[in-house]
Amino acid sequence: MVGSTLYSSCIFKLRFVRPWTWSYTVPSALALPMLRSFHPLTPFDPRPISDTIVLCIVVMDIPPQYGPGYDGGFDDMREKFAKSITGRDGKSWNLPLPFDDELQPLYTGPPLPLSVLQAAGIKGDNGKKEDSYQSADPDMMAKACRDMAGWKLASNGEAVARFAARGGPKGGTNPRKTFGAQLADPYAEADKEAQPYADAALRAVCKSLLADDNDAALHAMKSDLQDAVPSDQAGAVAASLAYLRDRVGVPRDLPLASARHLRAHINYAIQSIV
Repeated sequence: MVGSTLYSSCIFKLRFVRPWTWSYTVPSALALPMLRSFHPLTPFDPRPISDTIVLCIVVMDIPPQYGPGYDGGFDDMREKFAKSITGRDGKSWNLPLPFDDELQPLYTGPPLPLSVLQAAGIKGDNGKKEDSYQSADPDMMAKACRDMAGWKLASNGEAVARFAARGGPKGGTNPRKTFGAQLADPYAEADKEAQPYADAALRAVCKSLLADDNDAALHAMKSDLQDAVPSDQAGAVAASLAYLRDRVGVPRDLPLASARHLRAHINYAIQSIV
């Protein structure tokens, strides 16, 4: 039996929302022409890797489809499992990320769409598409994961920023139907005051994801965020980014290997703002 963290939003659907208008180009993504074939993203692989653990443990639920969460009875480990899956362990959603996930192995099969792996020049351990990728170059794999996250964010940035701004202090205040799932919030409205600053912060995140030198890009992101987010909006933007981070769906929005980089870069941005 498989338990899974399940998030309610599909924030990166490309078919229905006008793409972001950028003030600068994103050469890292555009240099990979095969990335343009993601429309829609899923299914990306016959065995999509999601936020799952095959230990009969569910830490988020979307009733009535799956019912309430079940701890699985692993008294000595369940807290560790839950914290790892939801990013509350201080490691799984924070930079620097290890090559693999301690709890959810990423590379026993293709961790990204095959078109991304091919465009990045990453081959399976035996040169076959369906191979394990456990021997892949960690830097090349991390770059491919960041590129995919950055490309998806750039492709739908305006809508994602509006979605994130629901988490601002003036967001989500409209009367609306409530749901049993903890993170389901389909009728919430954005904090219009925080939205342009959340947009600017997400542009900085996207720029860092698509950079060739990630260490330098993270340093630059701190400076960009200080320039883009005034002190009186720092709390609202941090809350907006956290709202988005917690609702990145795997594998619907991104495969886990890529989503962990997006979540970690969002966390880095939050830490740089507050």
